[in-house]
Amino acid sequence: TIDRNIYQVLPIYITPIGEWIIPTKYEAIFPDPKDSNEAEFLNEFKKQNEILNHSDKHLLPSLKLDAVFIGLHGGQGENGSVQGFLEVHGLPYTGSGVMASALAMDKYRSNLLFEKAGVPVAPFLELEKKDTDIKRMALQLPISYPIFIKPTLGGSSVNTGPAKNAEEAIKLIEKVFVMEDRVFLQELVQGTELSIGVLEKKIEGKWQSFPLVATEIRPKSEFFDFTAKYTKGGSEEI
Repeated sequence: TIDRNIYQVLPIYITPIGEWIIPTKYEAIFPDPKDSNEAEFLNEFKKQNEILNHSDKHLLPSLKLDAVFIGLHGGQGENGSVQGFLEVHGLPYTGSGVMASALAMDKYRSNLLFEKAGVPVAPFLELEKKDTDIKRMALQLPISYPIFIKPTLGGSSVNTGPAKNAEEAIKLIEKVFVMEDRVFLQELVQGTELSIGVLEKKIEGKWQSFPLVATEIRPKSEFFDFTAKYTKGGSEEI
């Protein structure tokens, strides 16, 4: 939590369609989102706070913010878009920079970087919608089944999952290609799943990275999918 005795906080809500809802004053009320859908939460947020006229992200530079604490997840919240917008306006922010954010969201390019750095990764490849005969590719994959399939630029495990054979792979690749142009395929690795956050701190004037405590993730479902991530009790985190 942010220490309100030290910091004044201005909560800004960004809707799923990209509208920025900005209150007129610090210490605005951020309603509890539990048990409410997006429309209900938005109505409550507007009801409990006075909102800036013509509320929009382009008002951000005029708000005299010292820093932006990013609490966004997935899509444009993590792919470098918001980070680039903030940098253009000279606003400091938390988390990774533009390039790191963009590369981390791109699973194909991030795996190429891991490989180049000597980090072991399972065999992988990427398919592009415009160049792919899905059925032929699934039957002639250069990697071995079972595989794991994800949108290359997706987040939150949306439209991701394992495929034990070509038939399952075709169905999932077709599902991804409805919304995305690129799909990432990788040989399935089974084992203990860990999440390890990495932060930086200044030591003798230089930024140095350090890991947080490793957290083991034990999903109640087949894998750490959207439900396991965002449903209370969907996973054990140890």
